[in-house]
Formats: sequence, C-alpha cells, structure tokens
Amino acid sequence: IRRHIYGPDKGWHREDNGSSRGGTGGPPVAELTMTLAGLTEELHGLEILEGRETIRPVIEGPAHNGEGAVVQVVAQRHDR
Repeated sequence: IRRHIYGPDKGWHREDNGSSRGGTGGPPVAELTMTLAGLTEELHGLEILEGRETIRPVIEGPAHNGEGAVVQVVAQRHDR
C-alpha cells in the first residue's frame, strides 16, 4: 500500500493566513491532517517499509499546485 496524505506542518494550512500557502489546497486546519505516527497506528498490522513527513511539490491540478506538507508511507501486509 502506498499513501500520500497532507501533513500537519505549521504554516501550510489556510488557518494561518486565510488561504492555502503554496496553493496546494488541503484541509483548512492542521487537526484534519495526518501525522506519520497517526498513519502508522491506523495501518496497524502492516509492515511500514518507508515513512516520512516532508514538504514537497504537490501537482494535482490548477487548485492544488505548489509545495505542501505531506506524510508518505509505503507499507506491506504479510500473507498468513
């Protein structure tokens, strides 16, 4: 499984200045985002192969284009 989710890094949400910094859209407040720890907990039972919180270019169309704080995870389940 591969996940790419908006992260809570302060300064990248609309709550800070009334508009999404960087033009990437995303949730209006940090509380609606996911941390690496929270995502790892939700994926309990899977082996996390790679996980990080980072700021990277997000290019998802005209309204979601710019740098954004994201959480990225690659996980795998093991067949029994």
